Amino acid sequence: MKFAEFLNETTDLDYDTAKKALAHARDIVKGRVPEVEELLIRDPHWAFHYAKNVIKGRWSEAEDVIATSAGPACNYAQYVIKGRWSEAEKVIAASPGIALNYAKDVIKGRFEAAEEGMSKAPAVWREYKKLFMKK
Repeated sequence: MKFAEFLNETTDLDYDTAKKALAHARDIVKGRVPEVEELLIRDPHWAFHYAKNVIKGRWSEAEDVIATSAGPACNYAQYVIKGRWSEAEKVIAASPGIALNYAKDVIKGRFEAAEEGMSKAPAVWREYKKLFMKK
């Protein structure tokens, strides 16, 4: 069975299928594959990896999906957009540890919209204050 046929028959996006699909586009085709995109756009994690490793840039069609999950959204901002991603900041702010990473690695400064949430996670808040709220 050819890989394209396999993808067309696949309805579940399990880890192994997603990993094979990403590797096929990245390592064999070395470019975009519509069948792979149809599969990976279903999941924020895999959509981020496809944008970063295959498209090597923004994937506008997948941004709404990526923005639903804090980790992939933070990674997309850092590695694909290479800057703040205002459309995903509400989701990122809701996850204290990821919000800290976003402040450190993307904003490189205070992430005021996330401070209330981070203040409820003692270890995160200590680190954030140490980095960005010096006297």
